[in-house]
Amino acid sequence: LYANSGFEKTTGYSISEVIGRNCRFLQGTDTNQPEIQELKQAIAAEKKCSVVLQNTRKDGSKFWNEVTISPVYDDFGTLTHYVGVQVDVTKRIIAQQAMQESEARFRSMADGIAVMIRVADTNGNSTFFNQTWLEFTGDKLSDAITNEWLKLVHPDYREHCRLMYTHSHKTFAAFQMEYRLRRFDGKYRWVVDTAKPRFTPNGTFAGYISAGIDITERKEAEIELSTAKCSLERQIQRALVLREITHQIRSCLEPEQVYQTAANQIARVLHPDRCLIHTYLEFPLPRIPIVAQYQSYGLELPSNIEIPILGNFHAELMLSQDLAIATDDVYVEPLLQE
Repeated sequence: LYANSGFEKTTGYSISEVIGRNCRFLQGTDTNQPEIQELKQAIAAEKKCSVVLQNTRKDGSKFWNEVTISPVYDDFGTLTHYVGVQVDVTKRIIAQQAMQESEARFRSMADGIAVMIRVADTNGNSTFFNQTWLEFTGDKLSDAITNEWLKLVHPDYREHCRLMYTHSHKTFAAFQMEYRLRRFDGKYRWVVDTAKPRFTPNGTFAGYISAGIDITERKEAEIELSTAKCSLERQIQRALVLREITHQIRSCLEPEQVYQTAANQIARVLHPDRCLIHTYLEFPLPRIPIVAQYQSYGLELPSNIEIPILGNFHAELMLSQDLAIATDDVYVEPLLQE
């Protein structure tokens, strides 16, 4: 019944060529599109409908057409005809297809590397996990996206990770952090996570992409090395203490000076607030008087402390077996309770 100049420009057909014809001729040979059936059902039900179809111009080139039809009724409520509005959305569809192809290539690439990839939107919600992540955690993709990934982080590091992501989503800054992540077997593994912001072609912030690598073996080696280093440092300190004490013994015949040197050197290694050295005197009465002490600056404690023997189970046991007894907490040590 009617076609405007926009229809002519989009299809290449003149108005005289289309008046009286059904617009289905634009479909050419591509008549198996599901949207065509949707359009037919809407017409049969006398309902409004909007679909996107691939049509053919007069010169044979393809274009994407967003078609919207609306039924028109007369004053008696009788359907008289349909009004159809067509919009050329070829550029939009091509852009969508390009984006889908790009995403498909990214997913294929991400699934082929031995790095745990996670993609998040602008709100921090996960939108994608690669196959390496899913194999590590034992999750399905749908479950991983639905569940909060931070639940897999060890409780000792969970809050730190949350704060890092929250802060970075406000500043759009790249960051790196280490934490322990629960594997499919329930064991926690050390992971180094490097996250970078994503931006659309027009510069709009789109979220984050992060890459995680299992560094458990490296971390355990670092811990072993640190432990060995601390052990070696302690051995060196002990050797220095023994050397200094030995030197004092050889150079001085005064026992009090030897004891005081020992107290000072022990305090230098162990860094206590106070170090007391006692001796044992059996006659005329058993006693354990103090012979040397170290006390940190500003600490005010009673001096000349003498440990009683009678009724002191700790002292009696130590003297009976002629061995020192180590106590982590003197306040809960059974031998020191009254």
